[in-house]
Amino acid sequence: MNDEHMQLIVSELTGNASKEQQQALQEWMAASEENRLAYEEVKEVWEKSKDLQHLAQVNAQADWDQVISKVRERGSSRLWLRWAAAAALLIGLAGSWFYSSVQDASQYYAAGDEVTTVELEDGTLVHLNRKSTLRLSEDFSQNTREVELTGEGYFEVAPDPSKPFRVSTGATQTEVLGTAFNLEQLGEGVGLHVAHGKVRFASDQDTLILIRDEAAMAGLNGRIQSQQPDLNAMAWRTGILRFEDASLAEVGEVLSEHYRAVVTMPEGSDTLALTSVFDNESLTTVLSEITLIHELKLDSAGGNYQLQK
Repeated sequence: MNDEHMQLIVSELTGNASKEQQQALQEWMAASEENRLAYEEVKEVWEKSKDLQHLAQVNAQADWDQVISKVRERGSSRLWLRWAAAAALLIGLAGSWFYSSVQDASQYYAAGDEVTTVELEDGTLVHLNRKSTLRLSEDFSQNTREVELTGEGYFEVAPDPSKPFRVSTGATQTEVLGTAFNLEQLGEGVGLHVAHGKVRFASDQDTLILIRDEAAMAGLNGRIQSQQPDLNAMAWRTGILRFEDASLAEVGEVLSEHYRAVVTMPEGSDTLALTSVFDNESLTTVLSEITLIHELKLDSAGGNYQLQK
């Protein structure tokens, strides 16, 4: 059992595993009974640790001690301590968990149900979207600056010409010296949006250099293609939504994802357009403005939001 297998399990239990990761995990579990039992044990520790969530506002160290005590009931091996830490990381107490492995110097960060910001040893800031994880290399900031991202993250990389900053996401690798960019692991591949600076985006099939306000997508086949930048690629971090002549059908999809709500637009919404900027406004405020612009009615019964003519 190694770090790769642990990352697969972490991705699975946080709901961020891609189809390829799910398949790899299933193949690893099917390879031996020992592997399957190891997965079940980790899952069990994680599920049993959920009862610590009520302590999120009390003391993170106390929460950690309780997780450790649970594990020690099963045996106090170093391996179990390692997996207990992975379980604690998955809980997402107080928004996120940080864990330095007992066995090695790898570091793991995970965002729970809230966006989490962490500052790395080299001064780099990483904003993790909900349910996303970040793993640092064992010698991070000493000899290299290599990390692995699962989910979505916005990186503000501290300049260091002698040590390029590399992010592995799925089958892609992003390399920079000092810049800011957004990476998102999607079902169809990995998306990159550069805020400023220059970024090298690579897979085993393609390599592309991107600069400020450029975007690209690496498909599951490894091919990388330039894309029109998504105006709302970083809305999850900034809270700012921008629409430029966007159809209401598209607006509805963006609002549903951003606010984690069900937003239904009226028939013919693909022929209605919206140009506007919403700076950390509530969903009700946004929808109210849309109803005024297009003379629509808002029905929010049952917790769902439906615009009607």
